[in-house]
Amino acid sequence: MNSTFAILVVEDDVLIRDYVSSVLKAAGYDVTSAANVADALEVLNGCFKPNLLFTDVYMGAGLNGIELARNARQMFPDLKILFTSGYMAATERDQMPEGAQVLPKPYRKKDCLTKVMAMLKDL
Repeated sequence: MNSTFAILVVEDDVLIRDYVSSVLKAAGYDVTSAANVADALEVLNGCFKPNLLFTDVYMGAGLNGIELARNARQMFPDLKILFTSGYMAATERDQMPEGAQVLPKPYRKKDCLTKVMAMLKDL
């Protein structure tokens, strides 16, 4: 059971957000989701303390997932960060916070769970 681990899923595509959230919840994780960076920052400023930020990189206008991750890491220095994206330029990879990883889109349920478990195993 993974209920001791909390994950914030940030994804602007409602179908992907709901799918990932349900997969992670079924695996026993405590999951909260947000549709954009502004909503995610509201969650992070509340009482939810995630162990892992699972975020898309591109979410329309405003801040992107990399900027969200930087803000979240300032609030929670030990936060694990997993980016998902169909494409990330080398310049964006260079801007990723230390230790962050990438799960390329499209991904399968098994790949998602394997990556999340690997990132949280040392906590």
